[in-house]
Amino acid sequence: MTTRLLTLTTLAAALTLTACGNKDDSGSTDGTDGADGTADGADGTADGADGTADGADGTADGADGTDGTEVENAAIRVIHLGPDVPAVDVHVNGGADPVVPGLEFLGGTAYLDVPEGTYDFQVSLEGDGPENAALVVEGLPLEGKTSYTAAAIGSLADGNLQVKALVDAEDDIADGNFRVQVVHGAAAVGEVDIWNITDPSNPSPLVPDFPFAGAVTADLPAGAYNVGIDVDNDSNPDVTFNLPELPAGLFVNLFAVNDALGAVWLVAQLPDGTVVPIPSN
Repeated sequence: MTTRLLTLTTLAAALTLTACGNKDDSGSTDGTDGADGTADGADGTADGADGTADGADGTADGADGTDGTEVENAAIRVIHLGPDVPAVDVHVNGGADPVVPGLEFLGGTAYLDVPEGTYDFQVSLEGDGPENAALVVEGLPLEGKTSYTAAAIGSLADGNLQVKALVDAEDDIADGNFRVQVVHGAAAVGEVDIWNITDPSNPSPLVPDFPFAGAVTADLPAGAYNVGIDVDNDSNPDVTFNLPELPAGLFVNLFAVNDALGAVWLVAQLPDGTVVPIPSN
């Protein structure tokens, strides 16, 4: 398993960023007709002799002529979960240099802060360049103060390879709980039911009728869990997994994936980007 860390310098060099600034009214909304006060008062007091109602220099909408808002950063990371896809490069906005080079199956990156905005992503086989992308994601909006995971799931051969854009909601986890975002990325098994079988005498469905590419988030009490995946809807898990002790306050992405032979695994993605495969029992 290869884990590669992004750097802000690398990504910034590949992005074409558009700054805010489409609403510079330079004080014109009410101030231009008060330049000599004739429209709204002999001495300009109604709207301001120098346009102070909106600002002679546009201060109501931003002293620098922008719309008055600072560009916030979003955070994004990438994980490769396509079992029949070799190492890939991830390009942004068609840039020739990949921002994520040579990412292999079960490889992931740490979060990287990027300015909020809308981005195009091209995922190509290593060295092929963005013009030969095997997968293209156009117009992905990234909002400021929000964390995202871009997960490549599915099969290239079966034609269901896709990028799943996930919001990693890490805030407001109740005391004593952890938060898990469960993602069905195992295209080989189709719709499944996920069971909590930590107490064998009292198994309970955790995520019923879970389709491929589905995602659901749950807050659970801190602790270790035993979960099962039922692939044939008979309420009897066909494969089970032991999850390690998960502490309170943790946010974790948990992916169901299959390997190239069709065997199902769970893959945990930790907050620092570490990818931990969890084999079945």
